Amino acid sequence: KSVIDCPVGTYSSEAGAVSAGCVACNIGYTTSSSGTTGSDQSVCSVCAQGYYSSNGQANGTNTGCDPCLAGFSTSSPGQSSCSACDVGKYSSVGSSCTLCNTGYTTSNSGTEGADQSVCGVCAIGFYSDDGNAKGTNTGCNTCGTGYTTNTSGTIGTDASLCTKCAAGYTGTSSQGTSGCNICSVGKYSAVDGP
Repeated sequence: KSVIDCPVGTYSSEAGAVSAGCVACNIGYTTSSSGTTGSDQSVCSVCAQGYYSSNGQANGTNTGCDPCLAGFSTSSPGQSSCSACDVGKYSSVGSSCTLCNTGYTTSNSGTEGADQSVCGVCAIGFYSDDGNAKGTNTGCNTCGTGYTTNTSGTIGTDASLCTKCAAGYTGTSSQGTSGCNICSVGKYSAVDGP
């Protein structure tokens, strides 16, 4: 009769245990190899950030922790599932979410990528101090109606760096657009601002 080791993600306190005697590691933990022996969960290792395990066994494949898909990660080590990276962040397979450089962001959550090339510059009328709209996970901050920035990729922490639209121009802040636009035919704006 042959003896089969307990699979990765499980352990046994007895030599020669049958699979029914194998104990699964807690959620977010696994073992480094099959045939692990020990008397308690201390023989299990935490899944690294960017990896997860719902039962110690990588979707039942007996291979340990699963890597999160690109655009997803875990908020910390030892998790049972992955979440999409927030707007302004990106990730590759099995990595943590990386924040875009200042003045840049991503267009949506769950952005896949291995480097900053997946981040786009904040448009005119928007600014960013960390690629993440003051930690709100909504991308670049808008200057608001009647205000704009002088260039794209503006870096700053608050709307004080936004300037009023000049006379003859109007500001918009809807459908993801901002900045100053020339007044349409038959319309005028005699004063600066909104």
